[in-house]
Amino acid sequence: MLQRIQILYVLSLALSLTLHIFNLGGEEGLKPLHIAAVLSCCLSFWMVPVKTYLHFLLLGFLLCVMLSSVFSPVEGALKNGFIIVIVLYSCYGMAYVDLRMLLKFLVVLIPVDAIVLMVYALQNPTYRYCGFYNDPNYLCTTLTVMLFMSLVAFSYFKSYVFRAVLVATIILLLGIVMMTLSRTGVATCLLLLLCYSVWNMRENMRKTIVIAVMGLFLLQHFAGEFIEGQWGLLYDRLFTRGDNLESAEGKRQELSLQNLRFIADHPGEVFFGLGPSGTSPNAVKQITGMSAYRVDFQRDHNTWTACLAEQGLLAFIVMLLLFRLTGLNVFRVEDLRQKYLMIGLMGSLLIFSLSIWQMNYLPYWWAVFLLNNEQLAEL
Repeated sequence: MLQRIQILYVLSLALSLTLHIFNLGGEEGLKPLHIAAVLSCCLSFWMVPVKTYLHFLLLGFLLCVMLSSVFSPVEGALKNGFIIVIVLYSCYGMAYVDLRMLLKFLVVLIPVDAIVLMVYALQNPTYRYCGFYNDPNYLCTTLTVMLFMSLVAFSYFKSYVFRAVLVATIILLLGIVMMTLSRTGVATCLLLLLCYSVWNMRENMRKTIVIAVMGLFLLQHFAGEFIEGQWGLLYDRLFTRGDNLESAEGKRQELSLQNLRFIADHPGEVFFGLGPSGTSPNAVKQITGMSAYRVDFQRDHNTWTACLAEQGLLAFIVMLLLFRLTGLNVFRVEDLRQKYLMIGLMGSLLIFSLSIWQMNYLPYWWAVFLLNNEQLAEL
């Protein structure tokens, strides 16, 4: 019976990630990913250890989240606080789950996701592909985690069939990321590939170079026109369009600074913050003292400054301690192949946290707790 529950738990964690591609942004109501997340959250109470430093940090952070929700002047803060609690606790099990069993599920589910997303892209061509999302950057967060797990699975499985499927999956994932024109998504995927290539070049430089040259030749032959077209669009968005890189970074800085200014002007809010989603445009309109701030574009994109403004100083400190622990666990890994790849994923998560608000986004925390799993260094 216990073994069946464990299998169900691992499957729920796998589905909580892979079902995120069907996250129909902007549509209310129960979605399949919600069922998987709630199920993994409930099973976490029985399936994972609780007397650990990681669990202590998690409970401390969630306590700060709920306190900020209770004292928040923003309507709906309590609901948003509960969502964050469910998301983070459902992901906590990633630090202790049987990764070998998880990979057996993901080696099937991730290729299916990649095929579905590519078919949907071909059927619904658009300037910036968002899949079933309203935001390409959130889609790329999920795709980056899937790319990481695909690279891990490629090293773990020795079957030529599995490896062929995983190579095709990685190519599809990279193609989808390019179609999103997400600067952050492209940067994080390139970082993962670079970290994976560094180890391979250390082990067998000649073999790596041969495979890389053959891969580039095949891509140029079969997908050269697609790559050239997408790269042209990405270059245009980086440097020439109105929403180019410099403009986007300027807006992100303004959003972050206005929240820090509010905290500086209202020191009474520093401990518990404004509450979950307290920096969103709708919330800003409800808060006395923030009427002078801009509400004509999106919320604070920086997860760290948003945490300080929304959850308060105590939560911000606990979050720093959580990422410090994660970093220490990554740099303790002795296997260089996994260490480089894990550094790539952690770097990707930090880049995403500076680029888009990730506080209640499940794939982001799924990957954070994954990096705390000791089995990852052994695969």
